[in-house]
Amino acid sequence: MIADGTDAETRRKGIEEGRKVRFLSVFCQPREGKRYWDGCAEILVGKTDAELKPYLFDLLEWLKDLTWLGADRVFDRLTQFFPEEIEQERQICMHMAEESGDEVWRRNLTSLR
Repeated sequence: MIADGTDAETRRKGIEEGRKVRFLSVFCQPREGKRYWDGCAEILVGKTDAELKPYLFDLLEWLKDLTWLGADRVFDRLTQFFPEEIEQERQICMHMAEESGDEVWRRNLTSLR
């Protein structure tokens, strides 16, 4: 219901249903395909900081490529956190980006400050 290209009414209903889901990991870049990512991001960005806190690492991984569906939404939502609230997870991801030579991800993570 939330796949990219779905008609607006079906997508709206899918987002509405998705907002009722308690465990958010199913919306963190689901393996079923990127065509679902923007709808999943829309569901996630409507959650409170407290609801998203357990999923910060997954959300920060979404920033590996800001052209991915939903990445812009996730980036904007992460900027709403106080920097110190995400710093520990951001530093872990920064280390991973540096270790893997992923300069784009490192730059995107740096932009969150």
